[in-house]
Order: sequence, then C-alpha cells, then structure tokens
Amino acid sequence: MLRIKSLKQIDFDSIYQAFREAFVDYEIQLNKRELDRMLQRRGFIAELSFAAFDGDKIASFTLNGIGCFNGLKTAYDTGTGTIREYQGQGLATQVFRYSEPI
Repeated sequence: MLRIKSLKQIDFDSIYQAFREAFVDYEIQLNKRELDRMLQRRGFIAELSFAAFDGDKIASFTLNGIGCFNGLKTAYDTGTGTIREYQGQGLATQVFRYSEPI
C-alpha cells in the first residue's frame, strides 16, 4: 500500500533518484547538482513537499516552493513527477491534493 508523506526527512539522493526516474524520457537531463540549484532558485521547501511512497521508494512527488506573488507569500509546485511503473494511477493528483491544505 502506498502512503503519502512529507519529504522533510528524506535525503536529497532519494529525491534526485525519483526525479531522474520520473523524467527519464525528457530530452534534457539534470545531474544532481543542477537539480539542487534549480530547486534552490525555485524556493523548494522539503517539509512542504510530498511524495507517495511504496515502502521506502518514492513513486510520485510534488516538490513545492515558497515565494512572493503580487506581494503575497505563496506556495507553488516547482516540479511534479511519477515514476513510469506507477503512472496512470492518479498518484500525482493524490499527492498534490494532499499538499494543498498544508
């Protein structure tokens, strides 16, 4: 059974691995350093980001950031992905909806 939880205590290597697997078919690939820099620029906050886990493995994720929009502190999606073997199950939607009230 999959469970959704915060990425607060998840190591960056696990997040990177899930990101890499979710976007394996994309023309442009980011290495670990590039992903880290991109997420920093986008205001990524691990405790406000969530994933569906299959055991210890991230199956689907929403990486959320905090920034200002029209002068208001705003949370926003900086990257959402689902690993191929879990696609088509609505996991990304479930993870995103889980994160909305938080």
